[in-house]
Amino acid sequence: MRLEAAGVEDSDCGILIGALRALGNFLIINHFTYAFEDALIEVMLHYRNSNQNELYYACVDVKPNTVFLSNVISKFESHVTRNLVQQLDWPTNVSHIKKALLEDLDQVPVLKRSTYGAALAQARAYAIYDGLSRSGIFNEKHKSFWFANVQISREALINIRMNMPGKMTKIL
Repeated sequence: MRLEAAGVEDSDCGILIGALRALGNFLIINHFTYAFEDALIEVMLHYRNSNQNELYYACVDVKPNTVFLSNVISKFESHVTRNLVQQLDWPTNVSHIKKALLEDLDQVPVLKRSTYGAALAQARAYAIYDGLSRSGIFNEKHKSFWFANVQISREALINIRMNMPGKMTKIL
């Protein structure tokens, strides 16, 4: 919606930019799941091969502990996403997508970003606000500062809220 308001030709690529920016999170979570399963299998094989049946059968009750996962994501997400962005082949007609992603990863101030990079910052800020607001956690008195930081006006915010971004609709 922010790209449409900016009048760019390919405003639909905003969804792609957002999905690519979030891909690092999914890669880390997916790797965590596989690493846990691999480690559990290795431990179970060790117990089975050493005839430690009680420990082997106790492994069935072992579940992954995701308490530290948020720290892992916050520490490594930008690094993983940056590596992913660097590994992709970016033709010149989509180089603006790569630029927007790198601007976000480098935490370039919104006023110095490209149109696509600014839209990504605004979308991320709105997504965080929306989640916190709907759960009742966001302190509304901080709203003006929160959105001023990413250059979203009050009018634009009202327009975004009325369009309900992310709402799943039934297509007939």
